[in-house]
Amino acid sequence: MSIEAPSKWDSPEEIGRRLRAVRKARGMVQAQVGKLVGKTRAAVSQWELGEVQADIKSLERAAAGLRCGLNWLIAGEGEAPEGVTLSTRKSKAKIGRPGGKRPETLPKPFYPGVIEEAVAGIGAGDAAVDADAALDWWRLPPHVFAEFRCDAETCRLYRVLSDTMRPTINRGAWVLIDHGQKTPQDGQVFAIDNGFSIILKRLTLSMEKKKANKIGLRSDSDKKEPVVVDLKEVKIIGRLIAQVTPIS
Repeated sequence: MSIEAPSKWDSPEEIGRRLRAVRKARGMVQAQVGKLVGKTRAAVSQWELGEVQADIKSLERAAAGLRCGLNWLIAGEGEAPEGVTLSTRKSKAKIGRPGGKRPETLPKPFYPGVIEEAVAGIGAGDAAVDADAALDWWRLPPHVFAEFRCDAETCRLYRVLSDTMRPTINRGAWVLIDHGQKTPQDGQVFAIDNGFSIILKRLTLSMEKKKANKIGLRSDSDKKEPVVVDLKEVKIIGRLIAQVTPIS
């Protein structure tokens, strides 16, 4: 018999936060939760990161398998399940954006063409307080920036820690993101701050005038139709310029 879902739904990020907390409390990995609900590990990862809103059937099965209330999982109503501890921190550092107090980090070299490799990774999950810190510095010759049509001062390198853009961009690759290019372009890949982590999405723009304020977000690993959201709700960090991929 199906459980009636609450009328109030929290954001995908909050639902994902609770799902991750109860999964860890039960000592399970994402693949095990995927087996419980009949989905892939990648799907569970997307739910926990707040990239995708899980459907009600999957949440019902997850709640039953993880021994937690459906109302608590979806809306945060009632007491948290035994053994589950949620962080009370509401605000998270805005990953990959300037501003705010930065921790002690590597000093920038005094020569042209250097770009910062960020501590925070793509799909790294929870935003840490050192999200804006530099892990290291890379140097590229000036003609490379000219060919890429970007400026070293506005570019940043990130390590990819998720599989959402496979096979175009694989886990372990470094991606060069230009923070100076934030205007959406149809078919291009952009880095987006979803308030929880940095994610990569391919953007789809509609040619219809009545849909000019809408934008489609798609992962290359997912063949489904793009998720359409209001443009004003999308926090673009910058455009993907290039990637460096290890040879396997």
